[in-house]
Amino acid sequence: MQRYLNKQSGLEEIDYETRRKEQLIQSKTNQKVSEDRALISKLCAMMELEVSEDNVARCELKHFDKLKAAELKAFIVARHPKYTKLADVAHLKNPRGGKSMEDAANGVENCVSVASSIDFPPLGFLR
Repeated sequence: MQRYLNKQSGLEEIDYETRRKEQLIQSKTNQKVSEDRALISKLCAMMELEVSEDNVARCELKHFDKLKAAELKAFIVARHPKYTKLADVAHLKNPRGGKSMEDAANGVENCVSVASSIDFPPLGFLR
C-alpha cells in the first residue's frame, strides 16, 4: 500500500511539474506577443498610421533606425525565418546614431537592414 502511495505521489509531482512548465512557456509566449503588439504600435505611430501589421509592412529604413537594439532584435527573432533565437542575431551590429541606416542603405547587414527586409510572415514564436 505504501509503495502505491509513493508511486501516486511521484506521478502527481511529475504532473504538477509538467503543468508548471507549460504555464511558464505560455506566459513567455504571451509576453512576447504583448511586446510585439507594443512594437507594432510604436512603428505605426512613427508613420502616423492606424495600428496594423499591414501598415508595419510599409515601414522604411528610417523607421527601424529609430528603434532600440533590443526592440530590433526582438522584432527580427519574432518574424525572420532564419534568425529564430537571440543568439542568431548577436552578430548583427546595433544601431548607432544614424550610421546604421546609412550602412543598411549600402547593403551592410545590421539590425536595421534585417528588420526592414522582413516580408511580414506570421510571428515565429507562434508557428
